[in-house]
Amino acid sequence: AMEVLDSYPVDNTTLLFGSLWGVVRLFAGLYIGGMVVILLIHIIFLPVPFRWEYYLFYFVTLLIPTFVFILGIAFLVAHVVKHHFGMILILLSFMFVSYLYLSDVFYGLFDFWGRALPNSFSSATGHSNLLLYLLQRFSVLCLGIGCIFLTLRLLFRIPNDTRKIK
Repeated sequence: AMEVLDSYPVDNTTLLFGSLWGVVRLFAGLYIGGMVVILLIHIIFLPVPFRWEYYLFYFVTLLIPTFVFILGIAFLVAHVVKHHFGMILILLSFMFVSYLYLSDVFYGLFDFWGRALPNSFSSATGHSNLLLYLLQRFSVLCLGIGCIFLTLRLLFRIPNDTRKIK
C-alpha cells in the first residue's frame, strides 16, 4: 500500500548507499573533531611521546568495523521493523545486552565493540595476540557489510525502469 511513496528517481543501491554516505559523513566529522581534542590533550598534558601509528591502527581496527556493523544492523532492523520506536527499542536492547553479557561469550566472539579484547601495545612485546584480534575485528566488519547487502537485497520498491514491470 505504501510502495507508491517509495518511488525515487534512483535505484535501490544508490538510495541505500546515499543514505549510508550521509551517516558516514556526519560521524566522520564528529570523529575527526574528537580526535583533534584527544591529540591536543595527548600532546599538551601527557609526558609520553606522540605516536600517530597507534591512532591510525585503532581507527582502522576498532572504529571502522564497529561503525560498519552498527550501521548495517541499524539499516537492517529499520527495514525489517518499519516502525521507528520499535527499531530504536530493538537496537538499544541489542546494544545493552551485547555490552553487558555478550562480550564474554565464546572469548569475545560477539563483542562487536572490541571491549573485552586485549588491544594495547607494549614497547617490549608489541600487540598481544594480534592475529586473533584482527580476525575478530575483520569478522565484525564482514558481518556489518553482510547486513548492509542483506538490507539492499530486501529493499522492495517499484522499479525505476518501466520495462522491468511485469
